[in-house]
Amino acid sequence: MIYFCSDIHFYHKNILKFVPERLDKFGDMDNMNKQIVKGWNNTVKEDDTVFFLGDFSFERRAFKEILPMLNGRIQFIMGNHDWKYYKDINNYCNYVTTEATMFLDGLCVYMIHDPAEATPKDNVNLVLHGHVHEKWKSAHKVITVFDEELQQNVSKKIGCPYMNMSVEQWDYKPVSWESVFTTYLVEQGYEESKIGLG
Repeated sequence: MIYFCSDIHFYHKNILKFVPERLDKFGDMDNMNKQIVKGWNNTVKEDDTVFFLGDFSFERRAFKEILPMLNGRIQFIMGNHDWKYYKDINNYCNYVTTEATMFLDGLCVYMIHDPAEATPKDNVNLVLHGHVHEKWKSAHKVITVFDEELQQNVSKKIGCPYMNMSVEQWDYKPVSWESVFTTYLVEQGYEESKIGLG
């Protein structure tokens, strides 16, 4: 199976302040790290592929201690907080890049960390991104007024549907392509009960 995930922020104490939902859910950084690893490994099998869309950790030790513990073959798309750990990431991941495009179920899917930096080609049907955490999930779900203008600008630039893969949006674990595809189809007007996958 194929999964997507973004913005875990292992070993980042302040993320609990910036995203209060994390503090409510996990209580402290150590429990956050432990529960996210557990959720990942309960979801992803060893032979699955995970496209990680950036911002893995704020400390080097996560790349040596946590990354090797995670199930799946990780395809790493760099986030704004990952660059100082590029060598560590490259040691543990099959593929490291700043953006990627692939075809899934007839859709051209473009992946990047920050949606404001997206430059998809004309044939792209869906953009998957991270960076905005709990702020917005897709082009049709504006969560905060503060982000509405940014989201409208990104929407015009991208020119196609897009979805936020940040862990806050998907119960703090990787989300399957089937779930992403179903969400995409529902937002395109298809009835969920009539979508047959697999």
